[in-house]
Amino acid sequence: MRRLLARQPIFNSERVVYGYEPLFRSGPENRYDGTAPDLASASTLDSILLFRMDRLTPGWRSFLNCTRDFLIRDFATMLPEDRVVLEILETVAMDDKVHDACR
Repeated sequence: MRRLLARQPIFNSERVVYGYEPLFRSGPENRYDGTAPDLASASTLDSILLFRMDRLTPGWRSFLNCTRDFLIRDFATMLPEDRVVLEILETVAMDDKVHDACR
């Protein structure tokens, strides 16, 4: 099985790399079609664990897009909290479960 993962640099105001956003890619066409956000979040996490964060984003923070399912299933707890910033997708409705997961 082929694994595809992109990483997009995030720069600070001085145009120095501050971190990276690992991005799910479903194939060699190098794009995400938006049809399976839960799969994309889970696959990105899986790739980070498989390839190791230190190899993908050495010394920098990783900014991960999170779906509701990703949050309430506690997937984020598998990652080092000092190296990860969770980006909650704008499509995630805030409810008690999501709020509790964010805590």
